Amino acid sequence: MRVAVEQLVSGCVVKEDVEGKSGKPIIPRNTVLNDELIEVLRSFLIDMVEVGSLLADGGNFHPQTQVGEMVSEEKLPVGEDSLSFQDHYRLVAAGWQKLLAEWKSGVPIDIDYIGKLVSPLLRRTEGMKGQSALSHLELWENKNLSYFHSVSLAVLASLVAKNAGFPQQHWMQIGLAGFLAECGKAKLPAGHDLSKAQELPVISYRMLREDDAIGTDVKLAVLQYQERNDGTGYPLGLTAEKIHKYAKVLAVCDMFISMVQERTPIYHAMEYIDQHKYSLFDYQAAEAFIETVLPYSIGSQVQLSDGRKGTIVFIDTNSSLRPVVQLSPDNIINLQVYTSLHIAKTLDL
Repeated sequence: MRVAVEQLVSGCVVKEDVEGKSGKPIIPRNTVLNDELIEVLRSFLIDMVEVGSLLADGGNFHPQTQVGEMVSEEKLPVGEDSLSFQDHYRLVAAGWQKLLAEWKSGVPIDIDYIGKLVSPLLRRTEGMKGQSALSHLELWENKNLSYFHSVSLAVLASLVAKNAGFPQQHWMQIGLAGFLAECGKAKLPAGHDLSKAQELPVISYRMLREDDAIGTDVKLAVLQYQERNDGTGYPLGLTAEKIHKYAKVLAVCDMFISMVQERTPIYHAMEYIDQHKYSLFDYQAAEAFIETVLPYSIGSQVQLSDGRKGTIVFIDTNSSLRPVVQLSPDNIINLQVYTSLHIAKTLDL
């Protein structure tokens, strides 16, 4: 059977010679793979390997489907009708991993290839409600968070930019900037500390800087997406008037995705954005974000954080995360008053 390198496990038996890009054999047939040899395959950017259906110890080999599975260029771009949105999302995440491995080995960024990889996925979000798209983004995945993070950021940022009124050519570019925002991870040393992580925007920017095919707006968004309106961000400590409008959208979306990936409940992550829309984040970007991901409207059935269930009867546009909920004909509560409670989940999704 032919499987992706990321699906291999120790004990797999190679059935055909594995050749490198030069055509010379790297690993001969009948070799029993171990962790070290699998890492060798990764370092040579090998995508697929022919292995037996039995492991060396006689057990059956059942390759697991995973987002880290490498994909070959000839499979991209993906036809919009050939996959579900979620499968398309996973395939693009797999493509991001392939690109990261190439960048680590010194291969320059190929923006044409990246455009063919990510643009079809972003176009599929047209007409899609934010909450629907959010349900497809695997923000809670424990493995390969970087791959999920980058594609999730591209999708969510493009949706928010649309809601903020950006025309298509701009929200597509914002999505592209989200996809490239962490490309600098290819140049970070293994086991890097926090101080190195805070250099990531600069490293990513330097990887893009000399490529004339990448727009200046995208480059600045990648450099500035960790800046904050009050000047407390990095790498330059810029304040609101000096931060690019693309970066302001990415800042909100990146914070939300990072918090959720760290197991912060979605409501709390949304409320953090809402609470800081006058300080850390751009107000318009934060409002567009809340509008995009808000999972309910008037008439929605919801469950509160204390377990009680009710119907939303009023939403204050200035505090949409704290609506008025009717629990029974004679029991209506305003969550702006009862601040210890919040919407735990929507029941009619």
